[in-house]
Amino acid sequence: MYIVKNQAGILGVRSHLALLGLLWIVFSSCSSNILSRSSTSNYQEDLAKVRPHYPFKNEDLMVKSSAQPEEKAAASAPEKKETSGKTVAVTSELADILQTINQQNKSVKFMPGFRIQLYVGNIRSEADAAKAFVYRAFPDLNPYITFSQPTYRVKIGDFMSKAAAEHVLSTVRLQYTSAVVISDKIEIEKALLQSMAE
Repeated sequence: MYIVKNQAGILGVRSHLALLGLLWIVFSSCSSNILSRSSTSNYQEDLAKVRPHYPFKNEDLMVKSSAQPEEKAAASAPEKKETSGKTVAVTSELADILQTINQQNKSVKFMPGFRIQLYVGNIRSEADAAKAFVYRAFPDLNPYITFSQPTYRVKIGDFMSKAAAEHVLSTVRLQYTSAVVISDKIEIEKALLQSMAE
């Protein structure tokens, strides 16, 4: 019986504390709204002291109000001639820049892309067999054999997108189940020719 009374007393204290906490939250939230409304409506501070001041000159104006409409029309004709001369100069400069960029782009031979890695291993004859498979099954794809002692790697294709490489990968996996698509540096010219063939 003592245990039941003790639990009832604890529950009573907890309920009183919860009620007091709830009342405190309600009253404190109401009072902050009243204070915030009254405090913002009376805000009066002069910010002129902290604003930056920029000196003003009449030469800085884009449009001059003293010019008459007839003077504006007469003044606009020579400006068009100057503007067209500037346009020709800018156009020729732009053409020179574009030609320079075109020459630089022609010197770029490689770009990031994707290849299918068929074989990774230590046996030269298996690497050559994978290369022969590529020549028979995919005559339009170029095989690449790299050797980093003691490992041979056989990669095929120059794919610009991973989706194009995965399309061919499904066919390659019929013979080489361990084939994967890897990112590699590809030859731009071969990649363009390959994408046109597909």
